[in-house]
Amino acid sequence: MADLNFSIRPIELADALYNAVTLAQDTGGLPGCPHVLISYQRGSDERTGAVTVYGVSRLIGGRTTVNLETQAPDEYVSVCIGRDYADEVQSLLRSYGRAKSTMVGVRISEEGYDTVDFGDDGEPVVRTVHFSITKGEDTVVELAESDPDGAYNHRFDLVDMWTTSATSGGPTALTFEAIKRITSLKGLGATTVDLAQTTNPNVLALAAGPHFRGVLGLVDREVYAGPDGARAEHLLV
Repeated sequence: MADLNFSIRPIELADALYNAVTLAQDTGGLPGCPHVLISYQRGSDERTGAVTVYGVSRLIGGRTTVNLETQAPDEYVSVCIGRDYADEVQSLLRSYGRAKSTMVGVRISEEGYDTVDFGDDGEPVVRTVHFSITKGEDTVVELAESDPDGAYNHRFDLVDMWTTSATSGGPTALTFEAIKRITSLKGLGATTVDLAQTTNPNVLALAAGPHFRGVLGLVDREVYAGPDGARAEHLLV
């Protein structure tokens, strides 16, 4: 199991976490994913490292990639942390400002390492940590893997699978909630969203800027139109 460290600008990791949390939110009666996935691996140039953060729900899913200036790692490492914790971490990281010179250290350990705290009764409490952040000499975040059995891995895999198989297609129906989440994403460096139907007629692929790729679950047009076609006029064809 890999155990890797890297440095990153806090605002860049904050934006990637924020995007994952936004994508993973609950939608009406449909639960979102309670985890976000953080990975560190070789970047697309094969020379430098890259951090990718995934968030998914039944409505929408996507990944935000931050390209680093550090040498590419020889291994791949990933960890899931709770969605609510990810939201707290991105808020903390924003408090460090946006200066390019400001950096934090991140450690992802798939096996985990033990830390010892002392409880209110003075007795030692051992915790296993899989994801930590340091600012200078201070450890500011220590979290355990939130999905040790990998129950949600297939949801994150779908983002990679469908964003690499986009093809042209016919008309597409989206919910306003899906559009709102796309426009809420941060740090993408883009003013345009590129959309394409995939080989799956129920999945739309999207790209926004060089570092974000995502997928959308589409509205079933026949179901939306209704058995009597009462809302057929809402649709193009």
